[in-house]
Amino acid sequence: MCGKYFLDAEGKNEVTQESVVILELIVVNDNTAEISEGAVDAAISKADKNNVTLELSDISKDLTSAILPVESFDKLAALGEDATLTLHLKNGTVVFDANALKAVAGQAEGDTVTLEIVQTDIKNLSEEQQKALADDKVQSVLSVIITSNGKPVNDFGDGSITVIIPFKPEAGAVGSDYNVMYVSTDGKTEKLPATCANGSLSFTAKHGFDYAVINVKADTNGSAQTGDAFNPVWMGSFAVLALAGVLVVALRMKRKEQV
Repeated sequence: MCGKYFLDAEGKNEVTQESVVILELIVVNDNTAEISEGAVDAAISKADKNNVTLELSDISKDLTSAILPVESFDKLAALGEDATLTLHLKNGTVVFDANALKAVAGQAEGDTVTLEIVQTDIKNLSEEQQKALADDKVQSVLSVIITSNGKPVNDFGDGSITVIIPFKPEAGAVGSDYNVMYVSTDGKTEKLPATCANGSLSFTAKHGFDYAVINVKADTNGSAQTGDAFNPVWMGSFAVLALAGVLVVALRMKRKEQV
């Protein structure tokens, strides 16, 4: 049975509530929490099936990053092909599947892995990234930063992460108007399908770092695109041309009558 547990670094002081696992953590600074291997082990032992959830946002509303032992990623991946790790932070939620857990552990060059979720602005992206998004209507930019020993861990191999963020469509837009664009530091892009519902937007990615939320139904000036089949400008031009054609025909007929 899965419970909600408050644990200290030794995995003690258990208080059973409901639904998921919550850890009482060592807070390194105002927005980062360090999770001990013992605490993760305790969470694994109490998790529902092979799905481990760390509800960090309930510990502190200001936590935007977490530090976990590399060995914990190995242990989680070893639970089975259906293993997952879910981390809830202030700016969103990240869910690692088993292969992503394995890939992160394999690329880590230190003893720990740091995950940070940052809501940023397109102005903070590299020049190459900004050029790659120049023709898109970008509503927001999100960075999912995974590092070990200060070096990025961005490739999830055969695995993937699912990212869930709070999201509200712009005025006049609906959830289905949006998708997500993964943008590498050198400006390479990859479109990612997104689901927007109940105040959140979610997408799945095989690479980490920067993602842009794009309104695919709007042009770069922010106006809605209705398509060629019902484009007001195109329809207006067609009407003018048609009227001009009618006038030309009428003038020719009148000249014939006069002759």
